[in-house]
Amino acid sequence: MKKLLLLTVALLALSFAQAQDLQTIDLMVQSNSLEDIKWVSDKIAVLSPEKYVYYKTGNRTLRDEKYKTIIYAPASMTDEDKKEFTQEEKDSCLIVVWSDKGNSYSFFEVSNQDKNLLPFWKITFASDKEYRVSKELKYKFVKNETSSSIVKSY
Repeated sequence: MKKLLLLTVALLALSFAQAQDLQTIDLMVQSNSLEDIKWVSDKIAVLSPEKYVYYKTGNRTLRDEKYKTIIYAPASMTDEDKKEFTQEEKDSCLIVVWSDKGNSYSFFEVSNQDKNLLPFWKITFASDKEYRVSKELKYKFVKNETSSSIVKSY
């Protein structure tokens, strides 16, 4: 009986592991609050094999487009190091960029090493039933086949 129960639990866990994280995907396509985008950004940072801590949220404008950036610094970085970042220290940060549409946000990009982003990617986009995953060149994106909206990744 115990073996049957363990087998059932293992199969159930495996089926959950194969499911897409639709809540996260929906928030990446459109979020209505800073709390939502912070939640998704935190999830990216937490799933990274390297440890990151929240550093700050900032604004960026590029060619009349507005973006909200959420920056995570390596956990090993001291407060003194954070006062003035060198280029190497900036490159070691995890930066999640959201397109700011005034009253909503949509995921734009995340920058860091592949090894730190892959765990989030694999959990969030576990299958491509509803979202088609493009693996062309070095860029990856996810397209919702129903609405044709695109969620960009690294």
